[in-house]
Amino acid sequence: MSKSNHYRGVHLTNSTPELLLVFLGAIIVSSSMRLDSSSLLSCTLADLFTSENIINGASCAFVWYLLVSFYYRFLHQNQSNTFTTGNSMVATARPSLKPRTEEAIWQGSVHESGHVLTLAILPEQLIPDVLDVRVDKVTERKSGSRGRLHYEYKSGEEPADLEFRRWLLVCFRAGNVAEKMLIGKEYMMSGNDYHQWELLARNYCLHQEVPYFAFPQSESEALVNSKTLNELAREIDRALHIFFEANFDLLLEMAKELKMVNDLSKEELLKVRSKVVLTNNQWI
Repeated sequence: MSKSNHYRGVHLTNSTPELLLVFLGAIIVSSSMRLDSSSLLSCTLADLFTSENIINGASCAFVWYLLVSFYYRFLHQNQSNTFTTGNSMVATARPSLKPRTEEAIWQGSVHESGHVLTLAILPEQLIPDVLDVRVDKVTERKSGSRGRLHYEYKSGEEPADLEFRRWLLVCFRAGNVAEKMLIGKEYMMSGNDYHQWELLARNYCLHQEVPYFAFPQSESEALVNSKTLNELAREIDRALHIFFEANFDLLLEMAKELKMVNDLSKEELLKVRSKVVLTNNQWI
């Protein structure tokens, strides 16, 4: 797991030019308080760099450094760090966070549970080395984050197997379909889920015997592509609906548990996976 901070501390090497400017400015100001304007213009370096002026300049530079250090540390404490790994991005808690409503937490629990149940279609050898799920009970004020299913492979690369790609196509739509099944109304699909699904779907369609243009040259060709993607989405959603109907109690049970405990480990997720009933349709 790599940690990417927006703040790395105030480094003296990066601040040297500013420190020198503050130092020299303080010396000139200190000299101007002792000399008139004509004397200041004709003064030598020796007149400027007296011990008194040097002390004043160093003091100003030190105060400036402390103020800038404090500013960046304060700014850092009110921003969020980003941990990036596998296919997930997670914001750590910071003072700018606010509690999420019970409805939002339940929605997130259902959404992530939908993702998790699709792990059943992954062959044993393709199960990620690192795997966990969490639901956010607090969120940044401007963020719509609800939670995430996190996975990672020791190799650092995702499998190139078609089965893995097909799982992703199902997984990215599963959260939204699960919400429709358990909550009874449709929420806006996660922007990241939809974006990732569309990228995968385009590549998938290029390698299938379906009408799809790699580089559409006209509006009609673009409409063909759009129609093909929409049909694929509906096909997967129908398969997920059948799948979640067959596993309705398990989906509900997991969503309740996730809402209560906030996160589940790989071992716990594999136990859930072992209880899933596959419907043996084209996708699941």
